[in-house]
Amino acid sequence: MSDGTEALLLLNAEDHVWTAGRQALQALGILLGIGAGVATGVPIIPTMSGGTGARVALIDIAAGDILWMNAVGSGAGTDLRDPTSASAMVGQLFKNFPVGYGHGTEEESQ
Repeated sequence: MSDGTEALLLLNAEDHVWTAGRQALQALGILLGIGAGVATGVPIIPTMSGGTGARVALIDIAAGDILWMNAVGSGAGTDLRDPTSASAMVGQLFKNFPVGYGHGTEEESQ
């Protein structure tokens, strides 16, 4: 790129927010799974789907190298529509972001 851009930050996040009906259906599935396991003697573990996840990558544009990447996820209780919840997830996602990478940071000068 001729505009001086050196890196590209890619971010992807998804949030599966369940309705009350979906939560009730999941609870019913768990109860039926437990009942079937007791009746048959075969443990049945229902899968819990959904949750919240975010992925980020810092890409060197010239070389195409991944300079840094991170991913975080959580189950129920995280809602990216809520500013406090979203802020906490972003804090986790960028907690080890290399601030100043390639621009005379203290680590480079040593």
